[in-house]
Amino acid sequence: MSGSVGLQNRECRESVNWVQTVLSNIKSVLFGVAGSELRSVPGVSIDAELVEQMYELAVASEFRQFRKLSQSIKNEIIWTNHIQAVVERIERFWLADDITLLQTIDAFWTVHRTLDGRKGQTSTGQVNFTNSAACVAIYVPSEEHHSFGAQLLLDQLNSHGFDVVPLFQRTANDMFDVVSERHIDVLAVSIGYDLSLAGLADTISEARLVSANPRMAVIVGGCAINGADESYDFLNADKVVAKSEDALWHITSAVPTRTQKGHHGHA
Repeated sequence: MSGSVGLQNRECRESVNWVQTVLSNIKSVLFGVAGSELRSVPGVSIDAELVEQMYELAVASEFRQFRKLSQSIKNEIIWTNHIQAVVERIERFWLADDITLLQTIDAFWTVHRTLDGRKGQTSTGQVNFTNSAACVAIYVPSEEHHSFGAQLLLDQLNSHGFDVVPLFQRTANDMFDVVSERHIDVLAVSIGYDLSLAGLADTISEARLVSANPRMAVIVGGCAINGADESYDFLNADKVVAKSEDALWHITSAVPTRTQKGHHGHA
């Protein structure tokens, strides 16, 4: 019984960490400074009824309807202020226990996906660094019960033009088959629990051994990661990170980039 409670506590901790990470990412996208406080643009009025409608759609995880409603706001400053108001409402209701953790996860995830889509629209026609030729495999071991962070990284990589192979809740042998059969530039391993670290060094070594790409980089991240990168040297990974945005940065740095017109992602 105590083991079950401990597992639930770890799952809850991962979920809360994921919510905090997504909230930080949303603020970064809106204002360009990680962790900055949300702030209103002076002189821009807020349609309270519209904010309420968007909030209800976000909490209900109605992504397509939320995106359609947000697209009705053409002015970028007005759009930003309304998204900000929705984010503040979600955060306030979550902290007050007026909505559940699951509703909070769904709501922030809906907003985050909408922000990624908006960024793609506004970048059309500009020169962007893309990685459409690079392939990343995201591996979440079969014993992991949640993959929130990995899902977030998957969407981020897709929006940046990577070819992504999701291996969620899969065995090590499944992952070995993929890296041996495909040219994988980066293997991203997501670990949510301390117990999953046991034997991971051997798994990474085996993945390198069978990889079709002898230069495959390995990045480990997730809620199980705490402390300095050097603390995890025993894993034999190229980089160990705690946040998905750090993983994205190091993945982008680990593979060649090229410039092209427009922005090309994968649905």
